[in-house]
Amino acid sequence: MPLGLYRINSPTIALFEQDGRHVADTVPAGALIEINGDTFDGDKLQEVVWNGKSVLMFTQDLRKRAESVKGQHEIADGPSDCPRVRRE
Repeated sequence: MPLGLYRINSPTIALFEQDGRHVADTVPAGALIEINGDTFDGDKLQEVVWNGKSVLMFTQDLRKRAESVKGQHEIADGPSDCPRVRRE
């Protein structure tokens, strides 16, 4: 899974830092994430950016539930300018 923008196809668990600890929450279907790392071996946690925040997601979930958003950089200046789904 290369670096870039991806759309989550179904609700997926992620770990968010809150008050100095990690809390599990759901990233909704349709959310755009930016993948920063280039290693997707095994089932480890991968740091991604969602809604302007750094969160951790399992690589296994990313492989199964995310699809590349091709051409997104042609529409926007970069991942931070892309529309995001707001966390409620």
